[in-house]
Amino acid sequence: MKKLTLFSLFGILLFLLSGCQAVENQEGFFYNTFVKPMDWLLNTFGEWFGGSYGLAIIAITIIIRLILMPFMLRNYRQQSIMKSKMDIIKPKMDDIQARLKKAQTKEEQMAIQQEMMALYREHNINPFYM
Repeated sequence: MKKLTLFSLFGILLFLLSGCQAVENQEGFFYNTFVKPMDWLLNTFGEWFGGSYGLAIIAITIIIRLILMPFMLRNYRQQSIMKSKMDIIKPKMDDIQARLKKAQTKEEQMAIQQEMMALYREHNINPFYM
């Protein structure tokens, strides 16, 4: 039932937002920076592939993925480094989190959180990056 309600809500939202404005707005930063070049690229590739815009979309997608690949690889590498660091400190973190749950006062919680931050600093882990 939840999925049906959520699906219906997204469908109504899509219907309402898709007809907000006609194609008359052909100026501005977003249009000139993103829409115009992509429109030109899609039409050019479509002509190259003999009118097959499906192949043109696939080719554009591959080109964009190749451009973004160095950034994605860097992100994957950083995630794997962070995972290996977290695996090293997991036993200590489990102990600290158990003590944090048992803490009665705010002062105890603050002291335990400071200990957790010291552990992060010791192993050069950014808690906001996880």
